[in-house]
Amino acid sequence: MAFAEQFGARLILLHVVEPAIYPENHMAGAAPLDQGNQVLLDAARERLEEIKHQQVGTRAPAEVLVRIGHPYSEIPDTAKAWGPT
Repeated sequence: MAFAEQFGARLILLHVVEPAIYPENHMAGAAPLDQGNQVLLDAARERLEEIKHQQVGTRAPAEVLVRIGHPYSEIPDTAKAWGPT
């Protein structure tokens, strides 16, 4: 927050949800998997919105992003996409 306030920067609150995997049942169909992933995405988005509201407020512009994938690739990809132009 101190850097964002000092430099007039925007904050990107990012959470990467790893896909829910049901190895014993992965051939049964995509519906349970999609539903499980959606629950995880919704919970992550809700929590980040709470953080944005409670800790950031109006002190800095902030975006909430929730991605599904692997953090080791989603974090740098998001940084590149949202970085300085």
